[in-house]
Amino acid sequence: MTLPPRRSTRWSRSSTSARHRFATTAEARLKIATWIADFYHARRRHSRAGGLPPGKFERIIRQQREAAREKRKAA
Repeated sequence: MTLPPRRSTRWSRSSTSARHRFATTAEARLKIATWIADFYHARRRHSRAGGLPPGKFERIIRQQREAAREKRKAA
């Protein structure tokens, strides 16, 4: 099974060189979800996060929230 091409010109240009055949739709979804989880979101630096990868940004935010909770408890 081949996923149908998107109507967007940008999408169709970028995807034509990386075509892959999948046996089922479930296999295609799993492959795409794995790529997003492993590469795109985990390692890519995001400008909205100050140029930090999402994992590092989330750790910083979590530490700041925990410190704020502790400060409120102490007060």
